[in-house]
Amino acid sequence: MVELFDERVEISNPGGLVSAIPVAEFGKRSHSRNPLIFGLFARMHLVEKVGSGVARMKQLMVEASLPLPVFNTTGIFSVILQRPEKSSVKKIDIIKKNEGVNEGVFVNIEGVNEGTKKMLENILSFINENPMVKISDIESFINKSNATTERYLKILRENHLVEYVGANKTGGYKVVGSR
Repeated sequence: MVELFDERVEISNPGGLVSAIPVAEFGKRSHSRNPLIFGLFARMHLVEKVGSGVARMKQLMVEASLPLPVFNTTGIFSVILQRPEKSSVKKIDIIKKNEGVNEGVFVNIEGVNEGTKKMLENILSFINENPMVKISDIESFINKSNATTERYLKILRENHLVEYVGANKTGGYKVVGSR
């Protein structure tokens, strides 16, 4: 069951954890509850990164500057994911320095971790140097998935730093105010 609240998302499974995995090894090992179904899905290429979900979940929460997930492994298995506070998304200030070694795009973000800040700076610089760039080119440049790239672009669009110009198939991203 997935329950959505203003401040959190709760996911629960009344089946509990697979008994083959001790609680001490939760998130470090994987074991299929039904090996026949798992084998079928694996042969159909519907399974990816087996046993990496808990680690990826934790990493994504850190990247989003959110608290780590809270797992309840006794009885009904559940995980609680804190949502970002609506007020935690602060206005991003761009400072363009055009003199000497300080030339470049710098982003000042409150409440965002350094990794996200650097990524936003990299994306802004890339778009500034390549006006009308496609999202696939940005994905390749930052070496991230489409969903992750979209998340970064959403932050930049919401703060009026980049915009998408043109038709869906022929348009591209550019820095707001640039030609």
